[in-house]
Amino acid sequence: MINLITYLLIKQTLTALLLQQFIATSNFSGIDYKRYICDTMS
Repeated sequence: MINLITYLLIKQTLTALLLQQFIATSNFSGIDYKRYICDTMS
């Protein structure tokens, strides 16, 4: 079973990469960006 800290680190890294990809491929306004982060983290 994956250790919780390892899982959270991996999840955080993947989330960061996905956000980077999203920002690179679309023109997010600050509000949409924050909303996306909140939706992803919840």
